[in-house]
Amino acid sequence: MLKPLLHLLALILISAALPAQERIRLTHSCSYDGEENATDYYSFAPSTEADGIVQEICNAMGLEKNFVVKASNVRNAVATTGPDGKRMILYSTLFLEKFKADARTQWAAYSVMAHEIGHHLNAHNFNEPDANKRKGMELQADKFSGSALRLLGAVLDDAKAGTEIFALEGETKTHPSGSARREAVASGWKQQDERLKTLGVASAPRTPATISDADGDGVPDGADQCPGEYGPAATGGCPDADDDGIPDSTDGCKYQKGPAAWQGCPDTDGDGLPDHQDQCPSAPGLAANKGCPPTDRDADGVPDGADKCPDAAGLPRWQGCPDTDGDGIPDHDDKCPRDKGTFAAGGCPEKAQPATTTAAPEFMALVQGGAFDMGDVLGDNEYDNEKPVHSVTLSSFYLGKTEVTFDEYDAYCAAANKDKPADEGWGRGKRPVINVSWLDAAGYCNWLSEKQQLTKVYTISGDNVTADWRANGYRLPTEAEWEYAARQRGQNVRFGNGKDTADPSEMNFEASSGGKKSYSRTGEYQQKTVPVGSFGANSLGLYDMSGNVWEWCWDWYSDYASGAQTDPRGSNSGTYRVLRGGSWLFNPVFARASLRLFGTPSARHDYCGFRLARAAGGQ
Repeated sequence: MLKPLLHLLALILISAALPAQERIRLTHSCSYDGEENATDYYSFAPSTEADGIVQEICNAMGLEKNFVVKASNVRNAVATTGPDGKRMILYSTLFLEKFKADARTQWAAYSVMAHEIGHHLNAHNFNEPDANKRKGMELQADKFSGSALRLLGAVLDDAKAGTEIFALEGETKTHPSGSARREAVASGWKQQDERLKTLGVASAPRTPATISDADGDGVPDGADQCPGEYGPAATGGCPDADDDGIPDSTDGCKYQKGPAAWQGCPDTDGDGLPDHQDQCPSAPGLAANKGCPPTDRDADGVPDGADKCPDAAGLPRWQGCPDTDGDGIPDHDDKCPRDKGTFAAGGCPEKAQPATTTAAPEFMALVQGGAFDMGDVLGDNEYDNEKPVHSVTLSSFYLGKTEVTFDEYDAYCAAANKDKPADEGWGRGKRPVINVSWLDAAGYCNWLSEKQQLTKVYTISGDNVTADWRANGYRLPTEAEWEYAARQRGQNVRFGNGKDTADPSEMNFEASSGGKKSYSRTGEYQQKTVPVGSFGANSLGLYDMSGNVWEWCWDWYSDYASGAQTDPRGSNSGTYRVLRGGSWLFNPVFARASLRLFGTPSARHDYCGFRLARAAGGQ
């Protein structure tokens, strides 16, 4: 269930990272299939496609817009008025994409948007208390939708796409029955059709009698072996993901090209065993030995063809090589193979810090350095910003056990004569500080460093910041450090609590607030931050590594490099800074330890805060 959910949330992730969002409270509105709850929503700039659909409808009707269009997290599409009385259409980009896919016609999205436009161009009053008048407004909007789609060239069945896909049935307190709404759409379409005929305009450019191609793949339904799925003509209209001429339904490896002889699977080494059944796909072997050469000289269960240490018994995870001291570094890469050590020290024990080293304060935890595979190791993300998975080696570092609190940040504001950030009425004290930008967080790091007589990391001049990695003061963690710590020194776990599941009793995300639901039965907005440490720590003693507030990181946001890296700090410049960890406002998908978000360095949000980091040993 996780990948489809990520697909539906991809646009929200991008929108949530941008500063141009606006919180709107809907009190009265007309949604396409019912009334929206009176609650807070977020709006963003509309997509080019949505703008184009709205403009095309208005142009066809010869009318000027008396409303604005914005993307939002509403359920589908809503006509409403804002606090300033301005008329608006709010729509869900994700809903329209899914709507078009389900309806299998280009007109589905048009029919929904035309309905909402009809509300505004008919000057409907969304505060109307009379239920019958409200239903009449819906029928007027449906009739407008049918008329507009006829002008645009849709046949009657396409004009009714919106009402059909919802399978609308009986009346609700605000909306007429499905049959009445379909009849209203048809009435508007037919009236427009008659008017066009009197003007000598031919019928719609295509009719129901036109050759049907339900999935739009260019293969007529009568000849399409998969009429409900998009696919090329070469496979009879059936999907062929790897374009090898073998339909996915009979392709044993539908994402890898291969010959028909192996049901579409490749056989790289030509040993007669396709790769997905071959344990040694690059070395010719025997079928009886699962495609590997017949010998295993060290009897460790890893055939010689795949064994990097064929004469020393080892483990499959190290490709047959041993790890005598069990420190996670195979002997052939370990400078001290009989003494447990760290990756940063080449497998040898780290040297004791000099006696003059300033110890980390009690509020920080020491995170021992090491190596790990950074990124989407669990295969949760369909998109590219968590890929490629790549090897990262980190030096030891200190990390704040909790997010910086209002108490701590308010002390900085008092000392620096700065305005204190708003707490949204939720309280201050031990709650994580919110409404602070990346630049604010860097300023706090410098203040605390000077207070403890440490060398400042950041040099700040307006919005221009330079940083000295060698300084021993406080700083923000790199996103590599953050992910390594959240995954408990790079373990393959999904969330910052060390588990693969999100439980509202263990972290504060959209469905939880100390274990309580986000919304009351009346729709009252209840979600907010909770005091730091309200939930248990992970194995490193770190709290709220998933949920509560997004946390600013050191790095400029950019794509991952594919090669191995040591103490990476990201690009030297950019537009956005990295955010990690999810928050009270976002659902648990966004609390995954490998998920990346980003925001402009000067942006302040009620769901963003930070925690401190520092080089271990004050180096």
